[in-house]
Amino acid sequence: MPRHSRSYDPFGDAAFDVTVTGMLPGRPYRWRARVAYGEASGPWSDWTRSHETGTNGAPPAIEGLSAALVPRAGAPPGAPGLAHVVVPRQTDDGGDPIVGILVRARHADGVAFDGNWRRLGSFPAGDVDLGPLHIDVDGGLLPSHDGKVHAYEFSAACYNRLGVGAWSAPSPALATPLLPAGARRHVVDGHGAALKKPAKHHLGDDDDDAAARGAELYGAALRHVSRELDELFDAHAHAAHGPLALATGEHLEIWTEGFRAPLREPQHRADAWLCHWSPPHVSVAAELVAADPLLGDGPLANAPALAHRIAFMKRGAVPFVSKALAAQRAGALALVVADDGDCDGLDQYCVPGGDRARGEGFARLDLPRPWLDVHIPVLLVLADDAAHILEHFPVSDGAGGVVPASHFPRAAETEEDEHQEL
Repeated sequence: MPRHSRSYDPFGDAAFDVTVTGMLPGRPYRWRARVAYGEASGPWSDWTRSHETGTNGAPPAIEGLSAALVPRAGAPPGAPGLAHVVVPRQTDDGGDPIVGILVRARHADGVAFDGNWRRLGSFPAGDVDLGPLHIDVDGGLLPSHDGKVHAYEFSAACYNRLGVGAWSAPSPALATPLLPAGARRHVVDGHGAALKKPAKHHLGDDDDDAAARGAELYGAALRHVSRELDELFDAHAHAAHGPLALATGEHLEIWTEGFRAPLREPQHRADAWLCHWSPPHVSVAAELVAADPLLGDGPLANAPALAHRIAFMKRGAVPFVSKALAAQRAGALALVVADDGDCDGLDQYCVPGGDRARGEGFARLDLPRPWLDVHIPVLLVLADDAAHILEHFPVSDGAGGVVPASHFPRAAETEEDEHQEL
């Protein structure tokens, strides 16, 4: 039962007001009082009439969410900026302080991309009740290039210890900056590349005493809110499905640890051939995850596991552009296609019309129209490199399956088979 005592001047003119904290929402309370003087106490007064506290709950939906581009600290002029999401001041917290803000994003092009929202994580609310909250979003946003404009919409939701508020209306679409001709290579960070994983929630981030009081008063609600926040992130959002890869225009580099550590070389580097229709200055760092089916010749059963990662497919059955569109619609940030073993080098004998050694991209002779909706980098690697990667760095499909290296014959095995046929 809440109790409170304070000093009182019986000869003063001021009314006697008491503020009692720690009361549960939606509960009836009655009150009584008595006067104490030294060690003597007067009798208790009669009980007041019953008064019910307000029904507290989740904060209301955010109104007026906006986004803008801000320069990165220390970045050279012209470098792509950060997405800056602005949450307006929240004057209604639902009856309990707002502790966190959930942010999500989606590509504004719902045709070439899947149109699904991707949760970016939870951010501490700070003093959002006193002024606007500014949240920097980094990673997973493709830069605009060569006339292809990438625009993203953002949405946010507040939560407290009693519930999660409704998602806000989408912000106006924010176009990422255009990479100028001859720009430095820009690295897009996908799943696994960030040094710190996005938080699911910030419940219990206060001091220990406040957290203990919250658990005592709102224990059941806290558990419910925590479960609700966890369920907002699908099973693949915080899972590791494969080695970390850096897909550039020239190489596919593989790490299992130490990515971005100073002077730390990749554990494997394979020559890669960039598609003629791919953005020339965009690299992607993310987990490498195999598509299911591996040929990409049907609906991708593991599309959620490919989201925000680098998709891995095998050459054959369908054109390169069909594989690229399927990976992109699944939310992949890049596609690596492994040759089926017929190529000895990355040249016109492998894919007619281009030669990697001359700086030409593969699929140069394809009709332009099918490639207009492809916005992600597409790379080709030899079967020998694919077999080495699969043998030493297991690549999962996100559903418990691992692609065996035997899918890709090594060059020595192919020569032996040809010798036996002769």
